[in-house]
Amino acid sequence: MVLGSGSLPISVRASMSVPRIFAPVEIDDRILVDGGIANNLPVEVAEEMGVDRVIAIGITSPLPNPEQLDSVIPIIEQLTTLLTYNQMKARFDLLDESDVLITPDLTGLPA
Repeated sequence: MVLGSGSLPISVRASMSVPRIFAPVEIDDRILVDGGIANNLPVEVAEEMGVDRVIAIGITSPLPNPEQLDSVIPIIEQLTTLLTYNQMKARFDLLDESDVLITPDLTGLPA
C-alpha cells in the first residue's frame, strides 16, 4: 500500500511496524506493517510519481558468520536478510544511469 496522503508520523510508524516489536497501525480500515520483505526499495513507485531522479539507499544487514547460526533465531534472521536482499537487488536493476544508489558498508555494526 502506498501512503500518499494523511499523517506523515502515522505513515512512518506504519512503515516501521514489525509484529511483536512495534504494533501494527490501522489506516483506512487496514492493519499495516512494514513492507520490507514485499518491497523494501519501491523504485517503481517513485518512477510512477514522475520523479526525474531516484535517490535510493540499499541497506541490508551483513550475514552472520557460520558460528553464529547456532539456533533457530539467527537462522530465521539470515533467511529474512537473504529474502530482503534478493527482493531489493531486483529493484536495483530498475535504476538507470541518472539515478543514485547509496549502499553503505554496515560490516561490524550491530543488526
